Amino acid sequence: MNRRSFFCLGFLSAIATVSFLAEALANPEGNDSAVMDIEERAVIDAFLHELGADSVADVRIFVARRTMEVSSGKADYLRQELPDLQDEAFRDCVVRSRHPVRLMAALPDGRDMDYIDWDKRDRLFRNLDPTARTLASSVAIRFSRVGFSPDRTQAVFQLEQDCGMLCGTGVFIFMKREGIAWAVAGSVQIWIS
Repeated sequence: MNRRSFFCLGFLSAIATVSFLAEALANPEGNDSAVMDIEERAVIDAFLHELGADSVADVRIFVARRTMEVSSGKADYLRQELPDLQDEAFRDCVVRSRHPVRLMAALPDGRDMDYIDWDKRDRLFRNLDPTARTLASSVAIRFSRVGFSPDRTQAVFQLEQDCGMLCGTGVFIFMKREGIAWAVAGSVQIWIS
């Protein structure tokens, strides 16, 4: 890759990161006052608890306050990599994710962002280039909506991390209900840059 191409890609990545953060900080109550339902939050909180966080509020890196959309084009790859995942759970994730919502109404101190510690981030994104951990990086973590199997024993959601300037990765997290608790049953990386 020549210098000009590298500069252009870096510039476009920086613009995307800035616009994402600007959207995340703007208008906290405006048109996106809908929040993730209690069942979805239980899955996300159980996932973060397995990483050592008590809840979405116990974190230290940017987590976008709004959920993101999910492409239906990943279904075949997920079937291959996560054979126990029911198709209905993935389809539910795609459908729900067409309607992004906030992760929570508001944090107790009025912040619009949640955060996650570096060590927890490293467990989420094991393959991320370590050079991403620089002061110049602006790290943002985004969740999709959570999709459920019809019997509510399986859940799946997409998780992405974007540190700007040409680095990031995305994974699907597959969770199963064990009694009344949720636990991670598998994950698959779907992209890295």
